[in-house]
Amino acid sequence: MATALQICRLRVKTAQGWQDPYDLDQPVVAVVGPVDTGKSSLLDCIAFALGRDIDEFRGAVDRELRAVEIVVRVASGVYTLRRSRRTRSYIEILDASGTSEGRFPTRMREGVQTISDWLFQQLGIADLMASVRLPGERRLGFADALFPYCYLTQEDIDRHVIMARREDATRLTTLKLLFNLTSAKAERLAGTMRDVDNELAREKRRLKTIGDFLAGSAATHPDAVDREIERLREAEMVSASNLLKLRAKARSDSPDADPTRERVFSARRRVSDAEHALDGAIRKRRAVEDRMEPVKNSLEELAELEHRSPDCRSTLRIAFRECPACEADITDRITSPGHCHLCIQRLPGADHQMERERLTLAYQRLEAEFDKLYEEERRARLEADAARRELEVLLDSLNLQAGEIVAPHVDSIAAAAGELSRIRASVAALTRVQDAHRRLREQYDQISGKQKEQEERRRRNVGSADLERLEDVLSAINGIFESIVKGIELPNATGQARLDPESLLPLVDEQAFTRRGGGARAAVSIAYSLSLLTYTLENGLARLPALLMIDSPQKNFGANKDDKALAHRVYERFLDYMGERSSWRQVGLRRPFQVIIVDNDLHADIRKRITVHQFTRDEGFIRGLTNPHGSPAIRQLAIDDVDR
Repeated sequence: MATALQICRLRVKTAQGWQDPYDLDQPVVAVVGPVDTGKSSLLDCIAFALGRDIDEFRGAVDRELRAVEIVVRVASGVYTLRRSRRTRSYIEILDASGTSEGRFPTRMREGVQTISDWLFQQLGIADLMASVRLPGERRLGFADALFPYCYLTQEDIDRHVIMARREDATRLTTLKLLFNLTSAKAERLAGTMRDVDNELAREKRRLKTIGDFLAGSAATHPDAVDREIERLREAEMVSASNLLKLRAKARSDSPDADPTRERVFSARRRVSDAEHALDGAIRKRRAVEDRMEPVKNSLEELAELEHRSPDCRSTLRIAFRECPACEADITDRITSPGHCHLCIQRLPGADHQMERERLTLAYQRLEAEFDKLYEEERRARLEADAARRELEVLLDSLNLQAGEIVAPHVDSIAAAAGELSRIRASVAALTRVQDAHRRLREQYDQISGKQKEQEERRRRNVGSADLERLEDVLSAINGIFESIVKGIELPNATGQARLDPESLLPLVDEQAFTRRGGGARAAVSIAYSLSLLTYTLENGLARLPALLMIDSPQKNFGANKDDKALAHRVYERFLDYMGERSSWRQVGLRRPFQVIIVDNDLHADIRKRITVHQFTRDEGFIRGLTNPHGSPAIRQLAIDDVDR
């Protein structure tokens, strides 16, 4: 069924206080008057109270307006929405009894109920609208996503349909949700799929950039890298073999150095044995030190306890003359020396001498063992130092002998070693490039797997039996839209009219909205909104609020005779359709709707059919202004003031 949203009353607050309300509680209401009397500001105030941000109002309204209050009727009841310009970030809501429902922020906040959330909840579409996440993790808000379908502004009525083109995703998603062409579950899945698609697209672009860079050079192309690594591996084997041969040749040319080499080998073994013995001696000495430490600590603690002599406890005999448990006389009780006369346990210090003797003996044995091991460590260190000095002497001798014999081979060996090192460095660098290609292939394989998962999700998300078929919705709306376009007799048009199935935007004679003239665009825009409203009233599954506010359509039609005739036909056809909807109440099919029109003037036969609020130059939207069109101190420039 159509989602109920009707504006019952509107009142504004100035510096003098709250003014009398405007009664808007009729199916079709017109606000008529000359320019600069605040007609458009009335609609802007409704939008402001419903959460739309308006930083600056028109003319005197911007100067005088302090706060706005509207009374709305929704399915759950009647509520008052109040918003102050001073604290515009919040809107206060009162129920029918005047009890506050709370102050709701106008901006989206995670985890906080905003005015959008409250309105969606009252309209019964909260879960539906919350299911959508637009690009940039934006949520659908009432003022930005839904209200544009309810308010055709004077500035935008001939510039675009409902929303600017950059907001196509918001416009189309909102309409599909409200016309039951998609569901909350489908939108959540679509949002997840869109996020995955975006992530895959970003990853593919990144991998393509890396792949193009690597493949863009012959040196880093994958096939070239594989071939070069294979060639370098063969060259590495040849170079290593050549180096071994050169070193062997140098060694074979110095047979006199072999005895010295053998002595060096033996000296190295002696150094190793001596260092091993030294390490063993150090470990043993440290182990004894570790055992000596607790014995030493025990002796020191024992020395402290000796200050607490048993003689110091003799006062206990005087303190306790009777047993504290049975009250027996204990003054003449005989107790063994060193024991407590009360509990007969040994007193501190009684065993000190025996313990000291035991600990002292243990410490002396450990000291003797430590001295022995320290001496062994000293001898091992001397032997290791001597072995190292012997090895140094032998190495100097060997280097002297080998230097004289190997000198002719040094350059060849150095060149071969450098060539081998260069080859191995090149292999390492190319291996890293090869690894990069391998990782690229693995990541492409991962992307391919994720794409297959996405395709599987798309196959599962084929639709729901509870949703409307797009063909059926388009057929119904196209019939309404074509009837309205023919009824207003749009100039230079055959009357062929339909909605584009992809964008759901109007096409007249297969021409897009932007390809028509200004007045024709305004007529098409109104016809389109009227078609959506009519379909909403006739279709029980549509959730679009049956509220439509149109600002100054005649300004956009034009001022000549034909343009005025077109505007008159639009109004007539508009009211005919609304009259047909109102007649439903006679057969029990009435659905609530409301249309509020703002214009400079209306034909007399149009005025008879609707409720009209008339503004004048002296009494406009803000009542009681002494000079609504400017300060009397500022004289307006007249034609006579211009030099001829």
